[in-house]
Order: sequence, then C-alpha cells, then structure tokens
Amino acid sequence: MKKIFSTLLISAAAASFTACSTIEDDFIFDKSAAERLNEATDKYSNLLTKAPYGWAFEYYPTGDADDGALLYALKFSKDGTVTVAGDPYQEHNVLNESSLWDIILDQGPVLSFSTYNNLIHMWSDPLNDGEGYMGDYEFSFVYDENEDPEKVVMLRGKKRGLKSRLKMIDENVTPEEYLLDVDGKMQQIFPPSMKNYALLNIGEDVYRLDGMSTMVPEYYPFGTDPIFFGQPNSYLLAKYDGKYEMRYNYDFYNSDSTLVEKNFIFDAEKQEFVGVNGNARITPPVSHSLLCDGLLAGDITGARLLKSCDMSDSFKALWTAAENALKSKNYTLNESVLSIEKADDTGNCTITLKYKPRTGTAVTLYYLYNISKADDKVTLSYVGPYNTGAANMLTNIPDCEKYIKAFAGTYTISNPSEYKFDVAGLKFTSVDDASKSFVMNITFPAEAAKN
Repeated sequence: MKKIFSTLLISAAAASFTACSTIEDDFIFDKSAAERLNEATDKYSNLLTKAPYGWAFEYYPTGDADDGALLYALKFSKDGTVTVAGDPYQEHNVLNESSLWDIILDQGPVLSFSTYNNLIHMWSDPLNDGEGYMGDYEFSFVYDENEDPEKVVMLRGKKRGLKSRLKMIDENVTPEEYLLDVDGKMQQIFPPSMKNYALLNIGEDVYRLDGMSTMVPEYYPFGTDPIFFGQPNSYLLAKYDGKYEMRYNYDFYNSDSTLVEKNFIFDAEKQEFVGVNGNARITPPVSHSLLCDGLLAGDITGARLLKSCDMSDSFKALWTAAENALKSKNYTLNESVLSIEKADDTGNCTITLKYKPRTGTAVTLYYLYNISKADDKVTLSYVGPYNTGAANMLTNIPDCEKYIKAFAGTYTISNPSEYKFDVAGLKFTSVDDASKSFVMNITFPAEAAKN
C-alpha cells in the first residue's frame, strides 16, 4: 500500500453523537424507531450546516500508523452541497471541489459523500492492487464523552471502522485561509529541512521522535536502538480556539501504561506541545546533548562557522584578524568547522580551518579538540594541531593561532531559532565571558536530507 505520510490535507467535516445501533421495541419509547431515526437525521443535518465557518476533518484513511493523516476543511450547505478544501499534493496550494452530501439511514444515521468528490473519494478508489488506500466516504456517528457534542463529531468509517474527527472551525476565515494558516505554522515549527528530533516526555519516561517534519515520526525509548524499538505514529496539525493542536493516530503510553496522551496543544511561549490530559510534553532537542551526543552518534556531521554567522564583537575581531592575516599571504579564510572527521585517541573532535590560496584548491587544516558535557554546559579543550602543516600555520600566522585557540572554553549551548524544534544552528556563549559568543550552522548526514 502506498504510504501517504507526506500528504498534508486539510479538512473539516461532521459532528458526533451516538448513533442508534439497535432498535428497541417501540413501546419502550415515546416515539417509534422510524421517528427517532428521522429526528436524529435532522439533528445531525442541522449540526453540520450550522457551523458558520465550516468543519476541520481529521481523516485517517488507512489506520496504519505509518500512513499519514489528512486534514480537510469542509462547508456543508442546506441545499445538499458540500465544499471540500485541501492540499492533497502538499504544494501549499489549496484545492476546492464541491459535491453532494446526505445523511442516509442504515443501522443508524450515516454521513455520506454521495457524489464523487476527488478530495474525498481519491482515498477509496481502487488502484492497481485492487484496494487503493482503503479510505471511507460514508461514516456513522459515534458518541465520545470526552468531546463537546456541539463542536466535535466523531465518525467511524462504514466499511473500515476507522475513527476520524470533525471539529468546528471557530475563526472567521475561509477554508483556504484556515488551511494555509495551519500549513504555514507547520512549516515554521517543523520545516522540511529539519533533520533532528523531538522528545516525548510522558511521566518519568522519555521517548525520541525522529522525523517530525514528515508527520510520521518514529518513536522509541531515548537512548535505545531505533531499528529494534522504533514504531511509527502519524499525526496532523490543526487549529481550534486560536491554538494549534497536534493529534496522533494512536495513544502514547508510559512504560507501565498508567499514563496516556494523544492530543497536544502548542505552547508558543515555552516552545513545546503540552498534552491535553497533563500527562506528557513534546519538547525540542536539548541543545548541548544534540551537539555532543549528535556528533558522536552521527545524528549531525558537524557545525560550521561562516563569516556570515552571528558572532559577538570580541569573537568577530578574532575572525577578522585571522582573515586579514591570511589575506596578506594571498589566502582567503572560508570557514571553521567543528566535527569528528579526524578524531583519534588524543582528541575526539576537531576544529578545522578552511582557506583558499589565490591559485589552486582549497586547503583544510585540522586542530584536535576534546568535547565534553557536564550538566547543561559543553567544554571544548584544545589538544593541538593534527599534523605538521597545521602546526606551521600557527607558527607562521600568530593571528590564526589566537583564533583557533579561542574556541577553547566552557559554553552554554542554545538554539537561536525562533521556533526551537527547528535546529538550523547552535549558539555558543562562553561561561567565563558572556561577551564571547558565536553561532555555528548544523550540518546533517546526507541520508537525513531524504526524510
């Protein structure tokens, strides 16, 4: 079955009460079964059409944890038409299509998208395998005591039995504006270029969530083998009551199954997602751990300091002095890189100095450092030049020596990005001298770019 985790569809559909699944003898009730069904049909029809700005439809068409969730925006009209809006190809371009809807009677009232609508029926069309995505286009109504029945409708697919949620859009916006708002926030919090992870803290347990920007993260106990322990759990992002809500396909539990969480609200001030039950939080990577553990584990390949990176005046002066000294030799200083490319028994990482002569190819010199972390701080300890060429540079150009050795020290590490889940760079601030700081751009393994 094709995976649809990369598809972000934004939808809004229906409302939820308990369907009458069994018909009791008429004498038990004041009204006949037929009358009760007709009343329920009218009630659901009125509920769906009364939403002034439509409904968000959180649709899981396959039920597989490694398939994506779809978000649509729907507007039901009393004339029997429904307008469906969504971005099925994840191109940040909202499509609209109108068709007919109805509430039909089966074992109880059933919401039916009764004429073909590409944005809905594409997930139930048969493909070459004869099955397609196995999605539904007819849904029974399901009661959920945890939801407000005037604003939320829980649906169960008639054929597959998979639950989806309709939640009333409460903003005075068009379906297109609603979907683009949610899509824009998704791009800010989890940009497609993001290759790192998030942390799920539930009770005393910590899980790692890899690939958040795919919307189908793999989660596993932090520090364990992702291949052996990893499990997918897709999510979608929507917006209600002015807040962005992340809803997962399946519940998260702590290790002894005493705590559960599925829905998370984004806290912009704390830059984390908070579980609605108060049992869990999803937080950004811890910066100093991302640097130290990430380098050693291969989650990141290095951190690059370019002339364009933010630096404090004191550190910028060291860069400029080294740059000017190299210029006097007809060399151009390109960048410095913190990495583990040349790590050996005497140093577990390197600071590299990359420069280009006026003619010829670029040259890279390596200077061994040790990197360690304690509490929430990182220490870079200078060891020495990696080879004779690197040593000669320090001897012949003292300003380069000052610059290379200036990296030594103990630092607090922070994420300078506005949205802390997006770790494009890390800021080093000296513990001993707060005026000494610099930002290094993070580089990721080539295979991570495919996520």
